[in-house]
Amino acid sequence: MTGEKKQEATIIGTSYFNPIILLWKKLNENNFSGTSEIRKSTNENGYSCSIITLSIFCMESFITRMRYADKSDLEDSNETALHYFRSKFSAENLLCAKVSELFVLRDLIAHNHLWKINYELDKDYNEISINKKLFGGWGNNHFKNEVDISKEKTKTLELEIVPTKIGKEDAKKVLNVLKEFLDFISKQNKGYCAQQWYSELNETLEEK
Repeated sequence: MTGEKKQEATIIGTSYFNPIILLWKKLNENNFSGTSEIRKSTNENGYSCSIITLSIFCMESFITRMRYADKSDLEDSNETALHYFRSKFSAENLLCAKVSELFVLRDLIAHNHLWKINYELDKDYNEISINKKLFGGWGNNHFKNEVDISKEKTKTLELEIVPTKIGKEDAKKVLNVLKEFLDFISKQNKGYCAQQWYSELNETLEEK
């Protein structure tokens, strides 16, 4: 026993990188086809939603790392990660807007926003006369501020907001914002993030 005292903060952000990379590579092993206006295939939808949620969990963990490095009031459990990031970097309006939309996507996947979809099939089994409506119990003020409900997409990144329509293109957009976020905070303070921590993620995104 050396008697040496140590301290560690339970930040898990870097632990998400490898699962995200593996899921992205798995998603890219398949070529998805189809023109449905209602849903993506279960594989594309499932892998994409998993990549998206893990990416935003990763981002939130790094914001917690920022709070820890900043020696902010960590006892204040009422301040969300998103609020902390937006208040700290309010000048970075576009990045803050993107991050805010990612948290909307995280919430609508996690809570499985429920839509009612009515449609008909033509003689070739194409969907026609499609009518979609979000049930009233889903979608808080944050959601309403960040989406264009008529287009069924977020305002800045144009991410799908109908859960069954979330696919590879949405996952790619989220991963690009995750990279932009990590690049940004690493430039602000090496204590927030170091670029070598996510070098494999960068390499993977450059492949496709």
